[in-house]
Amino acid sequence: MTCDRCSENKAKGYAFCPQCGEDLIRFECTSCETHREMGDRFCSECGREVNPLPKKSTFSKITDVCGAIITSILVCYIIIESMVAIWGVPIVWDHLPSYTHSIFIVIPRIVSLFEFSGPAVQVYYLLILAGVLASVCYLIKRSYGPLKEEGIEGLKKTPMYETFALFAALMFVEFTYILVLPLFGVKTTNPFEDEEVWEMMFTLLNASIYEEFVCRILYIGVPMAIIALISRKEGTKWYRCLFGGFGVNKVALIFILFSSALFAFGHLGWGWWKIFPTFLFGLISGYIFCKYGVYATICMHFLTDYMSASEWLGGEPISMMTVLAVVLGSCILGIPLAISYTKRAFLWVKDEFFSPKQF
Repeated sequence: MTCDRCSENKAKGYAFCPQCGEDLIRFECTSCETHREMGDRFCSECGREVNPLPKKSTFSKITDVCGAIITSILVCYIIIESMVAIWGVPIVWDHLPSYTHSIFIVIPRIVSLFEFSGPAVQVYYLLILAGVLASVCYLIKRSYGPLKEEGIEGLKKTPMYETFALFAALMFVEFTYILVLPLFGVKTTNPFEDEEVWEMMFTLLNASIYEEFVCRILYIGVPMAIIALISRKEGTKWYRCLFGGFGVNKVALIFILFSSALFAFGHLGWGWWKIFPTFLFGLISGYIFCKYGVYATICMHFLTDYMSASEWLGGEPISMMTVLAVVLGSCILGIPLAISYTKRAFLWVKDEFFSPKQF
């Protein structure tokens, strides 16, 4: 008891001592310790907080703020990109009947399976456009509820937050990598820089969908679905593994690494310098695919590839300002996010592969 009047006031049935303000009820409660051992945050009998949440470090607070800001910026930009994709339909449409499109796989060379042209390409174009737009809408829809109910804490639990936070972290690493390359005499090249605008609009839109189909669904989803079908674990619907969202584990990590390697070698047309950033992109996309689903990886791929959207819409001056703001903003805000995710990845690998397991 805090003062010599606590016992007297407790006998009177007071909940708090009017002299010192001491909580008199908690001394009567015999359930607090039980709830603490159970891992509950509050005692169901007296309402006392028995397992208070740990205080956040300054770095965690900075990471949360950076994640929230970058999510706000990138959700606006991906909406702009979506509008440009719709706006570009008349630009692309008339060129497609004379365009021949190839369906390919990566093994690890790019191998063309078959080609088609004519009106079939126009139908295909509408399908991939619908797929991208549906993925963007679903990403935002899945993230709206938690954000509305819990604010920033709820936002952190959403696929939109993690997709955009990882995008920013990736931008920081890639930007640093590209700045370092010239120091070693490495020239970066872009094999698509001579393409016409309509062809870039089609090619990059197609990459956002088709490369995710080949490298995530085919090389991660399909083998994980086969494993789920063979193992027949109770409550596991094997066919749902095809499109991701089943979680990250040791087995999934093997296929993430495999698909990332194939994804990287599939970009050798850019030069050997492209291996590292595309492998890293593959790792991040594989993680997002396993945790949330293919719709989230399509959004990340689309956000990356359609960065030229502002140029197609408003010309080079607007593009330079917009892309500079988005890329530099992502790079700066991505620094603490890159550190945070690197630490989390290291701890996960350490726990999964190097910590002694209890049997």
